[in-house]
Amino acid sequence: DRFHEVLKTFVEENLSDAEDLAEGALQVMLAYRELALYFDDLHSVYPPPNSEGDTRKDLCEIFHHFAWEIRKHCDEVESEHLREFIVASTTEEEEEE
Repeated sequence: DRFHEVLKTFVEENLSDAEDLAEGALQVMLAYRELALYFDDLHSVYPPPNSEGDTRKDLCEIFHHFAWEIRKHCDEVESEHLREFIVASTTEEEEEE
């Protein structure tokens, strides 16, 4: 069986890349924890959930949903011409004074 020999060679040839990857993963986890601390909700989001049934929430999922909601509402502002409505309402109020 050459599995261990092949794997050892692979690790030796790619050790620098593997170490860089591990360092990047560590930095991501530290940033994740810092965000949880910043929002003062460490117990709800850290460490990240291990499964779908976990009671903790994934910060990446929370921010993704937040960004999606912002985009959705920006589109609504444009499609409903709300900017023009606000400008027109403000102009009418100023004229009445």
